[in-house]
Amino acid sequence: FVVFHHRGALAHPLHEELSRLISARTARLWVPVLLVLPFLAGAGLTLPVLALLAFLWAHLRLRERVLTVTLALAALCVPFATHTLGRFTQALDTHSRPFHELPLVEHEPWSARRQSTLAQAAANDPQDGFAQFALAWFARRGGDLPTAESAYRAVLQAWPSDAAALTNLGNVAAMRGQSDEALQHYKEAAAQDPLAAAPHFNASQLHLRRFEYADAARELRTASSLDFDLVKSYQSRAGSGGLLPLVDVWPAPTRFWDTLKATSGPQRALPLPLMLRGRLETAGLLFSFAAALALALGAWLGRWQAQRLPLRVCNNCGVVVCRRCAKRRRETALCAECDAIASTAETGEFSRVLLLQHRARRRDRARLGRTALAALVPGYGLLAHQRIFGPTFMLALTWLLGRLLIGGSTPFSLAPRLTLPGSEVPASVLVALLVAVYAWSLGAYFVVVSHERQREAQLDSAGRGRITQSTRRQPNLAA
Repeated sequence: FVVFHHRGALAHPLHEELSRLISARTARLWVPVLLVLPFLAGAGLTLPVLALLAFLWAHLRLRERVLTVTLALAALCVPFATHTLGRFTQALDTHSRPFHELPLVEHEPWSARRQSTLAQAAANDPQDGFAQFALAWFARRGGDLPTAESAYRAVLQAWPSDAAALTNLGNVAAMRGQSDEALQHYKEAAAQDPLAAAPHFNASQLHLRRFEYADAARELRTASSLDFDLVKSYQSRAGSGGLLPLVDVWPAPTRFWDTLKATSGPQRALPLPLMLRGRLETAGLLFSFAAALALALGAWLGRWQAQRLPLRVCNNCGVVVCRRCAKRRRETALCAECDAIASTAETGEFSRVLLLQHRARRRDRARLGRTALAALVPGYGLLAHQRIFGPTFMLALTWLLGRLLIGGSTPFSLAPRLTLPGSEVPASVLVALLVAVYAWSLGAYFVVVSHERQREAQLDSAGRGRITQSTRRQPNLAA
């Protein structure tokens, strides 16, 4: 849409160059064909737009240049983005490193068959902390304390002084009646993670079983100060004798992220979502090279054209002209149409009146066309007035809502997290959001148009005042 708004700066130099070889009328017919041809030649949308925006660099406003740079960086960084997404997808592989099946067993009910599978994975990779932690966690839930203890000790071999493993190992020791060892593990876990409440809470329960009420109260106060919600939730689970269950701790999120960061990227090409397959933008480094080439070619052609045939706009109607077709009238440059209108007037004052009328008609036609497109395309009216970031967000949101409304597939599944039936966003919510985007677009457009009309009225009134003051009666001979 930004390229379409600056179509005059693209079409005029192309028309002038073609007019050297063919007639001006035929050249006018070939100009739109040549501009649309790159989009129809299988190059997609990104590469032609990048080349044309680079060609138009000298005519773009600051915000439009920022948008161009953003699009260029996005195009150049596509291979790195797909590589990063590929590294994230490694977390979905539950049969090997980096995480094995640990993310799946946190809330999974215990079964002997499942534990044997986890034991086999831990035996195949005895040095991996995630495989050992999965086995220890699952065995602890099933009451297999010897297996849980040996697995947690294997975790500490892979992750020395890990707070979660130390806390859970202390729980296993406490359940086996080894209270002194359990308290030692809780003490080490608290030292490794001073913000963890679970070691203090578990230690308070162990002190309570040993009738060490002062130590139990102290540890419980510390746990409450660190995580009151945890203590409150576990206090509602009191068992026989008023004792509370021990808190098992899941590995910290940093453990997962650090491991994923240290893991090398995928060794094979990963399958893309269906709607992204077969597109030029997903070709990897080849697309980045093509994007850089399109930018360089567009920038070179734009600079060459600016030196060969500089462009400017008509001082009256704003049409793009060049030094070859511009008509000079004193210090102003007019297009051929405005020059023809001015030539029909007998006096300078009448010429100015005719030019102002022509400018008003052209301005009204352009405004009518912008309003029609703004009613159909959210954000276009603001783009035509050099507003960039808000309209770009409107266009992206409209595209997403439109695809969801007609049942189009998305690259990744959407989980709306709404208290509504169904796995996708309801159609009524999509329609309401789409109407809100249209209302936002039209409202903002009409506000901008009203401000523009006020500014034009002020300029017109100031211009009429200057014309009246500068007019003076002259003798016929001097005229």
